[in-house]
Amino acid sequence: MQQTDPATVQMSRTTDGGRTITITDGNGRQTRIEVNRNGQVTTENVVGADGLARLRELSALQGIAAPAAPRPRRALPDGLVDLVTVVVTFVGIVSIGTPFAKAMARRIERRGESRVPDEVARRLAAIEQAVESVAIEVERISEGQRFTTKLLAERQPVEVER
Repeated sequence: MQQTDPATVQMSRTTDGGRTITITDGNGRQTRIEVNRNGQVTTENVVGADGLARLRELSALQGIAAPAAPRPRRALPDGLVDLVTVVVTFVGIVSIGTPFAKAMARRIERRGESRVPDEVARRLAAIEQAVESVAIEVERISEGQRFTTKLLAERQPVEVER
């Protein structure tokens, strides 16, 4: 087993009342830790759990509060992302699909109303033909009326007195 040199520790004060701790291990690797005036670690570049353990030992020797171990980040429960994706997709489909479905239903409903049954269509055609024949007869009557009026207007005044 290879023996290493003991670690060296340097501590300095910062302008805001905190401290900067620099730990150099036997292999020449440096770890720099900044602690604010309340004793909380603000930045650290500690490699591995042994660096944090060394920091606690040193802080106990120097009389400062040891920083708390970083809280592990809580992982999302399994399937939560899939569930959220399904819910968002469902809400999107419903909010877009409902108005679209209503519009299509109205369109289909209107299409059904505009259809005329065959019997009604035949009756309408017969009424149309009857109206046209009545119009022709009225025109003939009016021509006869005009002709009669013209003949009466052209008569001699002598004949009118008789």
